[in-house]
Amino acid sequence: MEPPVAPQRNDYYSDEDYNLAEFEDLNDGDIIYVRWSVEHQRAYMYSTLDRPTQWVYDWTIRKTVEVGMGQNLRAPFDAYDIEGSFVTIHRELLDEDGNPTIVALDADYEHDDVEKILDHKIESYAANKIMFMFSVR
Repeated sequence: MEPPVAPQRNDYYSDEDYNLAEFEDLNDGDIIYVRWSVEHQRAYMYSTLDRPTQWVYDWTIRKTVEVGMGQNLRAPFDAYDIEGSFVTIHRELLDEDGNPTIVALDADYEHDDVEKILDHKIESYAANKIMFMFSVR
């Protein structure tokens, strides 16, 4: 079974196909997208430089980043490799204005919290439509 084709617009969102993660590879400027296909009940990924999609198997967020960065990653991925904030968007947990709740962690100071998130499987965030955004080197 082939994964879905990457959407024309990377910010495209629907209840059938939505972003789980978006991370920037600061080594080459690539942006890797991890999306959830409700139809297939699986995650898939693609990047701006490599449009063909591939399934995200039973991977943790850490493993997904390692696969997405490929040759640009010279050592095992660690929260200290994240530059700036590690942002979590809770689409199902709305604030008083009806907007998704956004939580930003500083990977340098909240390293342990980010590490716990990185070790969870991507699928565990799909049901609640939680999305992660960060930049990594």
